[in-house]
Amino acid sequence: MKKGRLKAFLLALIVIALMVPFSAAHAEVRHTTIPDKVIVEAQGAYRGYFPSVAAAANGDLVLVYYWSDSHAGGNGSIMMKRSTDGGLTWSGAALVVDTGIDDRDPSITALSDGTLLVSWFTYQNQSPVDVKVIRSADNGTTWGGMATVGTNMSWAATSSSIIELSNGDLSIILYGPSPTQYQQSTAVRSTDKGLSWPASSEKVVGYIDGIHLVEPAFAELEPGHLKALLRASSDDNLAYEAHSYDYGMTWGVPVKLGEKMHAPELFRIPGTNKVFHAWSDFQNAGGGRPVVVRMGYLDRPWSFAETRVLYANKETSDMGYSSTVMLDSERLFTVYYDAKKQIIGGTYSKLGNWEADYGAKIDLLGMYAEGALTVSSDMNYIDPNNAATGLRGPLDGSIGYGNAAFKSSAAPAYYTIDLKRNVTVGAIGVLLKAGYAESAVVQVSSDGINWQDVQSYQMAVMNQIDYTYFDEGRELRYVKVNVTESSGWAGLNEIQLFEYRPYGKHKLPLLSMLQNNQISVSADTYWLNSGHPETGINGPLDGSTDYWHSAFKDGGSPAHYIVDLKQDMPISTIGVSLVPGYITSAQLSLSTDGIQWGKPINTYTWKDANGLRYNHLAPGTKARYVKVEIAVSSGLAGLNELELYTDSVPQQAEEASISAMLERLDMYEASENIKATFASELRYRLTIIQLLLDQGAKQQAIAYMQDFLLHMNDLSVLAQNLISEAAAGTLSSDANSLITKWSISED
Repeated sequence: MKKGRLKAFLLALIVIALMVPFSAAHAEVRHTTIPDKVIVEAQGAYRGYFPSVAAAANGDLVLVYYWSDSHAGGNGSIMMKRSTDGGLTWSGAALVVDTGIDDRDPSITALSDGTLLVSWFTYQNQSPVDVKVIRSADNGTTWGGMATVGTNMSWAATSSSIIELSNGDLSIILYGPSPTQYQQSTAVRSTDKGLSWPASSEKVVGYIDGIHLVEPAFAELEPGHLKALLRASSDDNLAYEAHSYDYGMTWGVPVKLGEKMHAPELFRIPGTNKVFHAWSDFQNAGGGRPVVVRMGYLDRPWSFAETRVLYANKETSDMGYSSTVMLDSERLFTVYYDAKKQIIGGTYSKLGNWEADYGAKIDLLGMYAEGALTVSSDMNYIDPNNAATGLRGPLDGSIGYGNAAFKSSAAPAYYTIDLKRNVTVGAIGVLLKAGYAESAVVQVSSDGINWQDVQSYQMAVMNQIDYTYFDEGRELRYVKVNVTESSGWAGLNEIQLFEYRPYGKHKLPLLSMLQNNQISVSADTYWLNSGHPETGINGPLDGSTDYWHSAFKDGGSPAHYIVDLKQDMPISTIGVSLVPGYITSAQLSLSTDGIQWGKPINTYTWKDANGLRYNHLAPGTKARYVKVEIAVSSGLAGLNELELYTDSVPQQAEEASISAMLERLDMYEASENIKATFASELRYRLTIIQLLLDQGAKQQAIAYMQDFLLHMNDLSVLAQNLISEAAAGTLSSDANSLITKWSISED
């Protein structure tokens, strides 16, 4: 790539972060069931659907949306609203376009020269017709210059924004019928800033026989490297991703993901290796079609991060279709629609909300049963016909109406938890009295004297748990819910706390390390159950907290389990799960020599051991040996699970194969044998190959690895000194060895 184009690409990324001034106090996600802002409300039979938002050159947020009396098939138009203060307030609605037939699913894009483009598709006689683009040169004050996007399909639709490539071209992603009966995703290019979109430029992004690939979205992650997410209509409805490394001229085979995505969105976070992904989660286990977010990383596989809810309403699946804009380098604003509430809403968040690992839910009921926490409350009514009522109700994990704490009168009322120790919490979940309007304030404190408000509700009628996320964790000992107003008796249905673990802490693959003799285990918990091969020394390292995935001692307590890491390692967090269901006393200790153990890191007395509990260690803590000693157990003494986290990735933590190639990439990049941008590109290709292997698609993995070889050894790559001959030779040798190995195993 020419230096000028690369510079323009990088500048465009930086400009995004500087576009919108942000003076509001909003930061972390405050609610996942209540919008921070209601932007559009119904008028008569008409409602807003399918919103899209962008930052104009003057700093305004411009929102476009479908305005219709039905989800599909009406005679809808494209409307817009404007905010001049980062989304806090919004103008009245203005018409963008109405062609006379149904104009629907708009998306808006801000180009680097300040031009705004709105794309949408027309719909008539129960079918999409074509895709249109309209433009504004004055920050959305006026619109004109309508163009039709050319296509070789008999009809076309779109549901995501046009993207501006680093080479200056524009590209729009479509979906429509392939020559077979199944729908495909394609992309059409404009070389004149969106004035024309010739069908001759159309390229197939994704096609799979037997599956409809629809509602695609894409983004340029690095110069020339495009990633697409494709909604799938199939037996399992699992979405796919596809990649291009030549500005969309050719595309690789789509790879299945483990998510059911409707209308995904994605974009690179300027100046970082992070990629923001959001989508509407189809067939969500909690009900509805919530908007969820997963932060991706250029140098990490898809499985590295977690998916987290941004906005949910379990009472409807007619919701979502999100669009997100960056307000500054850290803050985001996401819009979505909710047909049940008949609104378009918006939620503020921070990047850290989507990067923190909020860990396992703290077992509040178990801690309450064993006296590890106490509850003080005036909501102590006990229903003689329902034992689930009372102080235990909000801790029991159930959102059933009767599993709650009630006061036998109206508000005010309070419910306070004392954890008896300070805990760093990443998220708090609250459900007030289910189905009834209540006002409440949720507060936290580390000393029981100084309190901080973290959530508030104004006569909210709730039917599911509402979460608040803390992007850097919140240290607390006490949590209090003050119900200030209620419809009838005051009540609290559920409260949940999640321990915080920041990303950047790497979970050691202990089982893999044991199998490769990189660590060893010394224990007396080696009993094997003939009917459960998952028992034994490997059990606490296998990632499962199921009962039988444990190491047991045949003969009862005391028992011990010691991991030797074979070198001193910086340990930041330790997770321990004792054998589920037993009364257990145990302690956790560390040592650098296996002789001197010092004061235990933690001492456990669990009346009903259940789930992982995390210990966050002081910065700089190092250890070679980790020991869990079980002093007393009401049943078989044993250890269910042990997790270790470190702030740095140990060089020997991964076994050979793809992971070995990834380690070589890191080494070559650090020694400048591979340019950073090219290393990221190769790294991402290898993660895709690993995904294919994990899915059993070995032939596709072979094809991708062959493409990896061709790309790495391309003459233009070598001519630009993107990789040294030595590095290319070593990686080529690794790649050829793996291709041979996989080919033999396929025969």
